[in-house]
Amino acid sequence: MFENTKKESVQALQHFFQDAEKIVKQNYDVKGKNIRKIFVAEDMSVNMKKELEKLGIEAEWLSEIIKKFMQLLYSKGRISLGKEENNLTRILLSLTLNFDKELKEAGILSGK
Repeated sequence: MFENTKKESVQALQHFFQDAEKIVKQNYDVKGKNIRKIFVAEDMSVNMKKELEKLGIEAEWLSEIIKKFMQLLYSKGRISLGKEENNLTRILLSLTLNFDKELKEAGILSGK
């Protein structure tokens, strides 16, 4: 799907989401409903994110999605750090090792 340049990648994503929207409209009753177009990437430039958002495509970094999810779980009392009782929570906490700084700033992790 992704070509060599940012412009080509943005165009490819635009076409992908146009096709996806057509398929959703053909197969589901979505009259009066908003279809969100969301692109999640492990890595993308700030400029690419801006270009996608100009086209009505929400663009998020995977790390931000994980952080928001962890913050939501924490705020709902669904996780208690150090006492993970299920494997999903343990996996999510392991994934967040790369986001220590951000999680500490959000008040989810305490640390040195």
